[in-house]
Parts: sequence; structure tokens; C-alpha cells
Amino acid sequence: MKVKQILVFSCSALLILLFTYAAWDKVLDHQTFLHQMRRSPFPFMDIWAIALVWLVPMAEVLVAVFLWLPHWRMRGLIASLLLLAVFELYIGGMLFSGKELPCTCSGVFNMSWGNHLIFNLVFIVIAGMGLLAMGSKWPLRRSSSRTEGRDLLLMHSSRDPSSLRFPREDGRGPDDERLKQDRT
Repeated sequence: MKVKQILVFSCSALLILLFTYAAWDKVLDHQTFLHQMRRSPFPFMDIWAIALVWLVPMAEVLVAVFLWLPHWRMRGLIASLLLLAVFELYIGGMLFSGKELPCTCSGVFNMSWGNHLIFNLVFIVIAGMGLLAMGSKWPLRRSSSRTEGRDLLLMHSSRDPSSLRFPREDGRGPDDERLKQDRT
């Protein structure tokens, strides 16, 4: 394996462990998680707590599944980064609210809000490192395949259906030699 592949795999594995453990902990200690969300200093949390108490663990499991599947790993890393950033904002809000609420979302670690903020920041860096290591496989980038994009437009640009041309078996566009002559 290449170094970048090992880095992406390692970052993904750490994030999978984090999200599956966190989701499992939230589901097992459902009442404590609900109670803490209702005590949150944010005005909307009391209203949304019942829904969020189930949506947050489901989102964490979904992100872990994305990270597990190689084809969806990039999306999983992006989702991890976004989810961790939202958690970071929530933790920061809890920390700076001035309320003395215990942090029950870390299970065996029993962290303070300040330590949890740093812990989350470390995992944001891990997700960012995974994204940077996958850089060339960015899902929003245009395909460089010769049979997609511009060549498909060229194949279907004529209004005459009999003139439609299809890509050759070797993967090159329909009349590559002729297209090269037209460009010169």
C-alpha cells in the first residue's frame, strides 16, 4: 500500500471507531443523553432534543458506514469533518455558556467540556488529513475520461440520428484522429 492509502485508511479507521463508539454510547445511555440535550443553553434544543437524540446517533452510524465503504470514503470524510465541526460548535457553546453541565457524551473518558473541545479538534485534524491524502479522488471533480463530457456532447451534437457515433472499445472517443485534424 502507498503511504497516502495507509494514511486514508488509518484516518478512516479512527473515525469509524469514534463514531460507532459515540453512537453506541448515546443509544445505550439514551435517557442521560436526552436529559443533557434538554438542559443545553441553546433555546431550540429543548424543542428538538427528542428528534436529535435519535438523529445524531443515526448520522454517526451513517458516516461510519460511508467511511467503511471505499467508494463512499471521500464522502464519509467530508461528512465526518462537517459533523465534527457541528459538534465542535455545540461543545464550544456549552463551554462558553457558563453553565456547569457535566459532559456525558464521552462515556469511559469522562472529559470536561474543555478537554472534549480539544479531543474533537484532534479528530477534525484527522478527518482533514484523510481528505488531503485523498485529494486526487475529489468526488466533485470532473471526469477526465475521454468518453465522457466533451466527447459525449460531440457524439450527440448532430440532429441527424444516423450520424451518432459511439466510443471505440479502446476507450478513446469516436473519431479521435479526425478530431485532432480539425483542431489543427
